[in-house]
Amino acid sequence: MRPLPVFLALALAAPSAAQAPAPPAASPPAFRTGTAVVLLDVVIRDKKGRPIPDIRPEEVEVYEDGVKQKVESFRWVETEAPVESAAAPAARPDAARQINLVSLVFDQLGPDGRRLAAKAATSFLEKGVRANTWVAVFQIDQRLALLQAFTNDAAKLRAAVNQATTGTYKGIVDEQAAFAQAQREAEQTAETVPDTSEGRGAPASGGAFAARAQAQALANMLRLSSSLQRQQQGTTSLYPLLALVRGHETLAGRKTLVYLSEGLQVPPSLEAVFRSTISAANRANVSVYAIDARGLNVERALAASGDALGQAQRASQRAVQSKGGGSVSKDEIYAADTAESALRLNLEGTLADLSESTGGFLVANTNDFKQGAERLAADLAGHYELTYQAPSVSYDGRFRKIEVKLARSGAVVQTRSGYFAVPSGPSAPLFAYEMPLLAALSRPDPPHDFEIRAGALHFEDTPAGREHRLIVETKVGSLKMVTDAAKKTYRLHLSLIALVKDKDGTIVERFSEDYPFEGPLEKADALRLGNIVLKRRFTLAPGSYTLEIAGQDRERDQIGTVRASFQVPANREGPRISSVALIRRIEPAPAHADKTEDPLDVGGVRVVPNLDLPISLAQNQKLSLFFIAYPQGGERPRMSLEFWRDGKALGKAEPELPAPEADGRIRYVGTFPIASFAPGSYEVRVALSGASGRSEERAPFTLVP
Repeated sequence: MRPLPVFLALALAAPSAAQAPAPPAASPPAFRTGTAVVLLDVVIRDKKGRPIPDIRPEEVEVYEDGVKQKVESFRWVETEAPVESAAAPAARPDAARQINLVSLVFDQLGPDGRRLAAKAATSFLEKGVRANTWVAVFQIDQRLALLQAFTNDAAKLRAAVNQATTGTYKGIVDEQAAFAQAQREAEQTAETVPDTSEGRGAPASGGAFAARAQAQALANMLRLSSSLQRQQQGTTSLYPLLALVRGHETLAGRKTLVYLSEGLQVPPSLEAVFRSTISAANRANVSVYAIDARGLNVERALAASGDALGQAQRASQRAVQSKGGGSVSKDEIYAADTAESALRLNLEGTLADLSESTGGFLVANTNDFKQGAERLAADLAGHYELTYQAPSVSYDGRFRKIEVKLARSGAVVQTRSGYFAVPSGPSAPLFAYEMPLLAALSRPDPPHDFEIRAGALHFEDTPAGREHRLIVETKVGSLKMVTDAAKKTYRLHLSLIALVKDKDGTIVERFSEDYPFEGPLEKADALRLGNIVLKRRFTLAPGSYTLEIAGQDRERDQIGTVRASFQVPANREGPRISSVALIRRIEPAPAHADKTEDPLDVGGVRVVPNLDLPISLAQNQKLSLFFIAYPQGGERPRMSLEFWRDGKALGKAEPELPAPEADGRIRYVGTFPIASFAPGSYEVRVALSGASGRSEERAPFTLVP
C-alpha cells in the first residue's frame, strides 16, 4: 500500500459523525421533526414589564410557519424562593417545582468588561439563585473552559465568578476532567441534587442519576466545542456557544444561558452558524440572556466599526493590485461583507437577536445591572410552559418559524423564534446549509454541475496518526455571479462540505464552510479569475479511507461533487516522506505564517499545489515539486526521482538532499525540465533510502500542448 495525494472527481455518502471517546452519553430529548411534542418556555409581561401569572389556555394560540397548531398543554410554572445566604444550609428542593439550570458564560473580556461582568454576575447571584436553581460557570477564551460545575453553593459560585473576571482562571477544557469535577460536585451535595434528566417519566435513582446526567452534559459541551472548532478551524465564540446549548439537550427543566460579552461579531460568512446556534438553543429549550459588558462605552463600539471599515478598504486595495488570478484570501472575498457588517458592530443588534430569538432579553447600555438581574430573576421565578405537536415535515434544513399570540390586549410575549429542521443527536451539529450537500452525496448518481478540485496531502507521523492537509478549490468563474447594475454590486454564494470515511463507511472527519459574499461591481471581473479555497488539518490512523466533497452554488441551485479513495500506511522503519505536491505557484506567505503550522508555508513563502490541473507545455518548460523528508536518527537519506508514462520509466535523477533543518526535517523544492515531454499522462516517483529502509511517494500529472 502507498499513500497517494488524492486528486478527485466523483461522490457518495450519508451523514453520520465520528466522535472521540467520552463518558457514556445520555439519550437526546424527544424534539424530533415529525414525531415530537414541542415544549416552549413563555414569559408574558404587562406594559410595565411585570409578569402576568393568570393567562388562561383559551387566550393562547401558537403558529408554526404561519399555520395554527393545536396547543396540547399550557400551564404556569413557579420555582422556589431565593437562597437567603451562603451560610444557610442548602435546602432540599421541592421536586414538584420547576428546576432551573443556569450557565454563566464569560466571553473574552477586557479589564473594563471583566469589572462590569463581575458586577452583573454578582447581581444575578444575589437575586436569582433559588433553592431549585443550579448554576455552572464557563469561560470562553479561544476555547470553552469549565470553571464550576452545576451547584447551588453561593460561595463556590462567587469564587468561580471571581476567577472568570480577574484573568487568573484555571478552567477545565478536557471533557473527562469536566465529567470528573461534576461527579465530585454532585457527591458533595447528593441529597440536594434535583432530577434534571430529560423526560419526567424516565427511571432514575434520584440525585445520583441527575448528577450523572449533569456531568455527562458538561462533558458533551466541551467535546462538542473542541470538535466544532477543529472542524471549522475558527476562533469565533459561536462554536463554544453552539456546543453549550447543544450540551443542554439531555437535561430537563428551565434552562438559561447568561452570556456576558463585550459584543458578538457575526460577519455574513458566519451567519449560518449564528442562526444554527439560535435554532439549537430553541431545540434544547435554552433561553439566552445577553449582558453587554461594555456598559455605556459608546466610543469603543464606534472604534470597532471604524476598524472593520478600514479592514474592508485594505482588502479591496489588495484585490485591485493583484488584478485577479490565483486563490482569493478570505479578507478579499469578504471585503464587502466586512464593510456591511461594520454597521452592525457599533450596535447590540447581534446580542439582542441571540437573546430575543431564544426567549431571553439583552441588558445593554448601562453600568447598573440591578434592574436587569431582577428581571432575569423574575423570569426564572415563574413562567408558562406551552406544548404542541410538531407537524410532520422532513429534515430539509429549512427554518420553522414559531409565533405565540395572545387574545389579551396589553400583554407582551417573550418566547423562541423557531428552529431549523435538521437531525439532532450527540454528534457535532449539522448546519442548515449542509443538508442539501449531504443529500447529494447520498445519491447513487451524485450531480456534477460544476467542477471542484481537492487534494488530501499527508505529512508527519504522530502518536495519534498521520497528519493530513485537506485543500478544496472551486473556481469563482464557475459560479453564478448575480449583478445589480442599479446598485453597482455583485453577489456569490458557495457552500462546501468534505467527509472522510473509513473502510466501513463511517464518517471520521467532517468539515464545512459557507461562503456568502458580495461587493462592488467594479471588482467582479478580477474576482472571477480567482478561486475559493477551503483548507483543513486532520489526523488519521493507518487504514483505507474515502474522501467525499460536495459544493452548492446557492445562486444557481447547482451542486458539484467529487470522490476518491486513499490509503494511510502503517509506520515503518527508515526515512519517511510526505506527499509529493506538484507546485502550481509560489506566493508570499501571509503574516504570522510561522505560527500557523501549515507545512506548505516554507521560508516566508507559501507553496500552492497543483490539484490535478493540466499543465501547459507552451507556458511551462519546467516542472517544480515539493515534499518534506523526515530522516531517522539525523541521517541524510538518498533521493531518487523518476518520471513514468504508460508503465515505463522515462528517466531517473538522483539529486542530493540538503542537510536536515533545526527541527530535523528536510523541506525540498526541486525543478526539472519537461520541454522534451509529449502531451499525455505521467507520474513522478520520489524515493528516499537510508540504512534502515526505503519509502516512496508518487504524484500523477497531465501535460497539454
